[in-house]
Amino acid sequence: MNELHLRACAGPEWAETVRDHIIPWTTAGVDLGDHLLEVGPGPGATTDVLRVLRSAPLTAPPSRRTFPMASSAHGTSMVR
Repeated sequence: MNELHLRACAGPEWAETVRDHIIPWTTAGVDLGDHLLEVGPGPGATTDVLRVLRSAPLTAPPSRRTFPMASSAHGTSMVR
């Protein structure tokens, strides 16, 4: 992920798009199971939305790069 991509994906507009359009569209009619694994959590927008929408456990492994803007470590299982 380059810096421009990182900034775009960490902004409030992207978080709103993920929450209002992408997650509902991609998960409509899909049973996500009892434990969700998010691969490549990035800056945290998708992780934040999934955490709020689901009561089941969510695991988001850390990526190779550190994302200082990420909020995905709060309330989410981070596997090392």
